Amino acid sequence: MVLEHPARTDIPPRKANRENLSVQRARLRASCFLLVGAVMKHSKNKKGDGSDGGAGPDKNEVSPWGYKKTDKKTWWTKGGPRPKGGRPKGAKNKKTLWHDAFSKKIEVVIDGIKMKLSKDALSYHLLANKCMAGDIKAIALKLQWEDKFADPVEPAPTTAETDANLKVLEDYINLHKKFSKGESPAAGGTQEAPDGADGGDDE
Repeated sequence: MVLEHPARTDIPPRKANRENLSVQRARLRASCFLLVGAVMKHSKNKKGDGSDGGAGPDKNEVSPWGYKKTDKKTWWTKGGPRPKGGRPKGAKNKKTLWHDAFSKKIEVVIDGIKMKLSKDALSYHLLANKCMAGDIKAIALKLQWEDKFADPVEPAPTTAETDANLKVLEDYINLHKKFSKGESPAAGGTQEAPDGADGGDDE
């Protein structure tokens, strides 16, 4: 037996539509919650061994494998192939492959001159040609690298530094003149021989 509620005639049409919409939203939320709960329950069951969808193996169960416990099928048998000794001899890493790829020299013709250049050097020539052709990206890359590879420009000396250097140079020239004349730079005069230095006796 199905009970049917009589339609209410005292509710305006707009209000009735709003009430129906709110009921539909509530039902949709409840359905979403039920669906999320079912999915989470299913994912928890999947975390088991995966065979029956139930719980996983017992944590207290002792594993047959461990320290000095390996499968005999994997043991090396006499006369059989030896196990691989890790990395093969002569294998190259990525750094060596990168260096070999860009350092390999090839024959090219630049401005009518035949020469051998490495691929690394040739890439800079190609970049310069693109800059000469007006490639905007190549020009931007060249300006970015210019500060990195260009020779550092030393700033010009200031007036104070120039005056100090000239003063040091002038003192050096004066000192050199005094030494060349046989004068003592400390006394400012000629050096006199000490008494008895000439080997004679004063009488």
